[in-house]
Amino acid sequence: MEQWGVPPSEKYVQFPLLRRVLLLKIKAIITMKNKIIIVVVFVVFLLWIGWGVYRGLDLRNNFEITIGQIDKISKPGWKSSGDYAIIYSYNINGRIYKGDDAYNYCGSLNNEQSVAELIVGKSFPVAYSTKENGYSVIILTKEIAKNFDYNISDSLLVYDSILTCK
Repeated sequence: MEQWGVPPSEKYVQFPLLRRVLLLKIKAIITMKNKIIIVVVFVVFLLWIGWGVYRGLDLRNNFEITIGQIDKISKPGWKSSGDYAIIYSYNINGRIYKGDDAYNYCGSLNNEQSVAELIVGKSFPVAYSTKENGYSVIILTKEIAKNFDYNISDSLLVYDSILTCK
């Protein structure tokens, strides 16, 4: 059966060069879109990392210390690499902020329950950004305290030695 005056056997034979050129153009467009998508994803990833580094450096340069309380222990969020997360809250000018920091199990602290029994409900110093009050770090170890030129009291050194297995 002929369609548009071209026998079925010759339907695609008449324009093989045009067909090949069109396929190559389509492939080039798809390849270009893929390259653009890859570049955009890469740039967004770099911006995300840069923002995190900026916030961390900004916190170390523009901070105040307040006292926060540990509310609970939970599974770490998607952005952290620890075994558990310490959820804490702190008060700045009458407004309550929450933060979370990831830690790894150590020694006899090998589950959320054992960590919770040790520190939930206790108060610890919190370094928060003066530019963005909701961005903070709870100071539980000497290593973290050193970042903020903060001297941990002897009563907190016990937690440092337990949480870091020293």
